[in-house]
Amino acid sequence: MKKILLVFTSTLGLQEGLPIYAEPELFGIINVQKYKRTILDPKIVHEVSSGLTRDEVRKLHYRYRKTLANINKYPKEMNFYREHMLNIVK
Repeated sequence: MKKILLVFTSTLGLQEGLPIYAEPELFGIINVQKYKRTILDPKIVHEVSSGLTRDEVRKLHYRYRKTLANINKYPKEMNFYREHMLNIVK
């Protein structure tokens, strides 16, 4: 039997240089705005034309945070490496 060991929520972090940034309308992304920061790369914020808004995602995350914590078998710090982590249990 396969088990789910880690569940997390996330929102899209739009980045320059990616195809999704070059043509955001193809992906339902609207109102892209860049804000200059002192040291870090610019902050890029956006809205979506369909699906959940950023605020709706935050509310769902808050509502289900305890449920997710009970499911997760890895420490929450593993969430930082989600792009590089694939765990298959046979």
